[in-house]
Amino acid sequence: MIAFYNLILNFLKPFLWLVINFSSKGQIFINKRKKTQFTTPLVSHIKKVIWLHGASVGELDQCKAIAKVIKEEIPDCFILQSVFSSSVSEKNLVSNYIDFAFYLPLDFQNNYDTIFQTFSPQILIIAAWDLWPNLVTTAKNNSCKVFLSCGTIYSGSGRLKNKFMKNLTSTTLNLLDGISPANKSREILFKELTMNVEVYTCGDSRFDSVSEKIESMESNSSVFENLEYQKVLILASTYTECENIIFPILDKIISEDYSIWIFPHKIDLVRINNIISKLKEYKLNYQLFSEIQNKDKSKIIIFDKYGILAYAYQKAKICYVGGGFHNRIHNTIEPAYFGLPICTGPKIFHAPEGVDLNQLDLLTIIDNSNDFLNFVLENSFENEYLIKSEKIKKYVENNRGASKRFFEHFIRDVIQ
Repeated sequence: MIAFYNLILNFLKPFLWLVINFSSKGQIFINKRKKTQFTTPLVSHIKKVIWLHGASVGELDQCKAIAKVIKEEIPDCFILQSVFSSSVSEKNLVSNYIDFAFYLPLDFQNNYDTIFQTFSPQILIIAAWDLWPNLVTTAKNNSCKVFLSCGTIYSGSGRLKNKFMKNLTSTTLNLLDGISPANKSREILFKELTMNVEVYTCGDSRFDSVSEKIESMESNSSVFENLEYQKVLILASTYTECENIIFPILDKIISEDYSIWIFPHKIDLVRINNIISKLKEYKLNYQLFSEIQNKDKSKIIIFDKYGILAYAYQKAKICYVGGGFHNRIHNTIEPAYFGLPICTGPKIFHAPEGVDLNQLDLLTIIDNSNDFLNFVLENSFENEYLIKSEKIKKYVENNRGASKRFFEHFIRDVIQ
């Protein structure tokens, strides 16, 4: 199956080369990988090397939580960290627990040889789902054990959409030395796709990384000192699809004494202007966060600055998390940490924590404007709200410790 995969890759190689070399995104992809210099002296005196890989920022957070545990348990271990998505900034890769970070090359045969020759990792830990067949095969050929941590897969996944993809996924999974699903509900499908591979649920290490990040944050309350508010509804990581459903009934929500804080998924001039135009269409007053000077009386604030959302959740009463109408839901663990009731669109099934919260009646799926309005009104009863908020906080607390469980179950005996 992997041989057929490589045959397809080689056929597509000229087209991939054209796309990468003649597009702006392709140039970013190339330039980020050109900066990586692999040199043997980096690890010439190191005996224990563990490589962690995550696709993007969310998976990188999962890896960082695991890396922290590894460093605490085995201080002399050398930690490699790779990511694939160019959306990961170099700043994201800075960590006290990572010794060397780089962007993963495309999954062609022999593309990983230099990495294994330079570092000779004993273990490769892949977070969530970014299982590249040639990466896994090359690791196994170099006597490197491979584990999947925080594993996530669901019946509607693109990795299972046809017979070829399902067989390729199954073949790759069967090369692994162990699989830790993000939650128990994922175990069944992983077991159906594998034979003689241990599947043991340790949980999702993002609960560790998110909790630790929030608890280590310095107080940033001064950011909000020019805002007047009593009850705050946060619209987090929004797309146009989200706003088309929510904006038509914002006036009704404001009449319930809510302030609306909008955090677009992407912040640039085009996106901000799109939001402004939509608000004007519904005759809604607003203000940009960057332009607030004195105490502001506007009920709608557009946050046109990154790095504030986690602080804002501390000030909120309820929230909407975007992505559920676009592609897939964004991070719900941050607002859940603060006990915020959450709503989103229907695309939650790639996110184990989203599914869990929904099944526990702690996350609401909405399909239209009326659903959204009902969500707001249902969380206006203080006693019921407080009970739900405590349940949400408890859910996050109960899911902490996945990184240590994963290390103890799969890694300690292998690396010692």
